[in-house]
Amino acid sequence: MNPIIEDFVKEHLISTRLITCVLPDDGTHRELIQVLSESEIAIDNIQIADSTRCRGEFISKSETKVTNGSPMQMVQIVVKERVAEELFEYLCELSKIGRPDGGFITMSEPISATPYTPPSDMPHENL
Repeated sequence: MNPIIEDFVKEHLISTRLITCVLPDDGTHRELIQVLSESEIAIDNIQIADSTRCRGEFISKSETKVTNGSPMQMVQIVVKERVAEELFEYLCELSKIGRPDGGFITMSEPISATPYTPPSDMPHENL
């Protein structure tokens, strides 16, 4: 590996996990992102958190039928590996994954991400 690239990797890349939540389009994703923006565990450990509207098919637990094309929200969070397990458990509880038709959550193997910190004087976005 090129020594310049190797130095950059050592200095800037950190070990992370990608947590993906697929949630019903009922506002849970907004609550989740809002709580994370204020959570002590998340403030210094989350590299990226975003939410995207998507369409999905799933089998309803409550009625045992396939629901086609339901609107859903996918929340993706890149978090430092050292707190990933703790945050994963917190997100399961916070997003109410265990309720009927509550969606699902996954955590992938570590990926590398470059840290990004927005300017401290940047206004807070209203969700």
